[in-house]
Amino acid sequence: MRRIAFASRPLDAPPRSSDITAASLLARLPSPAAKRWSHAPSIWLHGLRSHQSTVLMLLLIVSFIVYFCAADLKGIWNDDAVRLTIANGGIATANLEQRHPGNAKDVIKAIGTFACQPLYPLIVNRVLRLTHSYSVIPIVTANLLIFLFSAIGIYLLARRLLPTGPRLAAMILYLWNGFAMVHVLQVREYPLILCFLVYNTFFFYYLLDSSWDPPQAKSWFIAATHCLTASGAYFTTSWAPFFLWPQAVIALLAMRRRVFSGSVVLASLFVSGVSALPWLLRTPKNSALFTIWDKRTPSLGLLMARLYQGSEYLLIGSLVPSRSLLHFYCCALLLFLLTGLLVFTWRFFREGFEIQHIVLTIVGFLALQVAYFFFVEPLSTWPRYFIFYLPYVVLIIPLAFFRGLVFLSQPAARRALAYVIFICLASVAGLAQLGNNYQNPYVDHGPDFRVVYWYLISRVAPQDKIVVGAQTNLMAFNYYWPTPRQIQFRYDVVTADQIKAFPSIWTISYQDEESPAYRAYAEGIQRVGYQLRMTHRLSNVTVRRFQSNP
Repeated sequence: MRRIAFASRPLDAPPRSSDITAASLLARLPSPAAKRWSHAPSIWLHGLRSHQSTVLMLLLIVSFIVYFCAADLKGIWNDDAVRLTIANGGIATANLEQRHPGNAKDVIKAIGTFACQPLYPLIVNRVLRLTHSYSVIPIVTANLLIFLFSAIGIYLLARRLLPTGPRLAAMILYLWNGFAMVHVLQVREYPLILCFLVYNTFFFYYLLDSSWDPPQAKSWFIAATHCLTASGAYFTTSWAPFFLWPQAVIALLAMRRRVFSGSVVLASLFVSGVSALPWLLRTPKNSALFTIWDKRTPSLGLLMARLYQGSEYLLIGSLVPSRSLLHFYCCALLLFLLTGLLVFTWRFFREGFEIQHIVLTIVGFLALQVAYFFFVEPLSTWPRYFIFYLPYVVLIIPLAFFRGLVFLSQPAARRALAYVIFICLASVAGLAQLGNNYQNPYVDHGPDFRVVYWYLISRVAPQDKIVVGAQTNLMAFNYYWPTPRQIQFRYDVVTADQIKAFPSIWTISYQDEESPAYRAYAEGIQRVGYQLRMTHRLSNVTVRRFQSNP
């Protein structure tokens, strides 16, 4: 009988394929807990999809509270004062308790040579008349409500272009944007501009949507609202035509398949443009709109610096130190933005008309800024104007992120995890931006004339004279000072007898303290017996006190 020999194997040797049993295979499968964790992002996004209205409402409420609590962190400056003065119907000449805002005709007349469209001052005038208050808080609250209403429009646009995760990211990028908060909390028209641009784009997309077949009455209503929002944009900012012409181009391209829809869009844009033509023609030749403000020589280095500064303000709210975490977040968003623009421009004729419109709007306005920079003046690339990009940027960044994940063929679970991470990063960075505005409320802000008022109100006697040389400085200071009759506009030297009637003369100077007119005035009052007793600088405003000799 032949003996069978069994080869011995070490105890720690790896198992052979023949040794793998069903039990060992089951042991290698992920545990139920691991399965739950791997699918948690997908489950969370599915729940989010079922409660989108609730999440949107919570975002709006939180944003309202955060913005409103910062409404009184700073006073007004020159830009705010110009709009407040126009909305009041002119410079106030009565005591604070007796000031009454004028009517619409006074507002239109007060615009004069200022580079200001009429719609926003008229709205501010209505707020002043309704509240009977000269506090900026009701005006800022109106700005905030307009901005939150525009955020609903961003949600409606994102619902057309993005799935649930990137859609929520777009809302957070818009609502919790530090630069948007800066503009909302100032007496300026930018929230109204964003609102008109957002809803005009929304109605434009509906007009060209081939899958949308509404009743005739509803389609004409959409066309009318598209025309009204375009007209509103014209009467709010002089920049409006540069954001509306891309719609005309897209409508012409769409007329190959949708002749009627494209014709309606072109007719709507034409009517809105004609409605704004009378206001444009009445603009005086000496309007500040035609003034050259930035007289520096254009250069490529200055252009690149301005473009980066504007992008940083747009994406994270302000300039930050180079090693800040917000700076790296800004670079990541900028990478997604540039990559998306390059890819969508390369695939321009293969994309939907919505993406074509967003890309054409961003690239077209950027080309305008660069051309104006070199051929007119560098003011076009001032960081403040980059806020116009916000509605389009907050859509194209999540869209580029979503398309990138699809291009990489990532499974659904990994895509969901990436969306959750993106949403969390956008939320943390957005709240950090809003927190920065609490720490430094003077982003894109000039001198705070409320600080000047607080300093002078306990020092200026009723018999003293206050002299202000620049018109915008007068508007800002006059907003706070309770007795405007104490204020003298312009550095006009009067006779010695008239001057000596005042125990002290206070001068308030911002950007004109070294002007020849101020120097002549200071020398003139010192020749008739006044002596410079005090010089104080606060919030970039120079305050000097000249006291008469006994």
